[in-house]
Amino acid sequence: MLLSASNITKEYYEGSSKRLVLDNVSLEARIGEFVLVTGRSGSGKSTLLNLISGIDTPNTGSVNIDNTNITKLSETNRTIFRRENIGFIFQFFNLIPTLTVKENLILPLDLLGYTRNSKNDEARLLLKKIGLSDREDSYPDRLSGGEQQRVAIARAIIHSPKIVLADEPTGNLDARTGKEILELFNTLTKERNMTVIMVTHSSEAELYTNKILDLHDFHLIKRVKW
Repeated sequence: MLLSASNITKEYYEGSSKRLVLDNVSLEARIGEFVLVTGRSGSGKSTLLNLISGIDTPNTGSVNIDNTNITKLSETNRTIFRRENIGFIFQFFNLIPTLTVKENLILPLDLLGYTRNSKNDEARLLLKKIGLSDREDSYPDRLSGGEQQRVAIARAIIHSPKIVLADEPTGNLDARTGKEILELFNTLTKERNMTVIMVTHSSEAELYTNKILDLHDFHLIKRVKW
């Protein structure tokens, strides 16, 4: 099992009040599996992704990725582990506006110390796959929303992470563009045999998943696909 999140509970304090977000939640994913997490706004979906990635830590429970219990790592070591093993895709793209498409794309490789030639080769390969070979010197504000999300997907997978976490990746796109992005995302992650955990309201995403989990009343409930 590549990912095993076991008996996770997460609470936050808001002033003097305690707010429960996740209660004894468990989740597993194998290599190459596409897991969809659904639930209404405020149900804790983004919190779950933050716990899986080690951005945040649970009050109780553990998260194991590739036999590493990341909840026991220091904050610095969690950051290093996340940089090497996890890719992120966000609803609002989160591209750096002062960097070109190519510079945004190779940022994870810069952080991991790749050589200049290997970075350029991988960037060209992915730019071709996402249909943006002619836009490598453009800045994000010159791209459409769909084009920006294509770059964000490529950036998330360029270093071949074990797990890709996607937080409402089509939530800021129209239906047609959203479908195109899901198809591209599914193709690229399957080619690299990556495990995907996606949270979304999009029913279209269900076409690509192996497992659907509903987050409801602080718990995850497995749902039959059809």
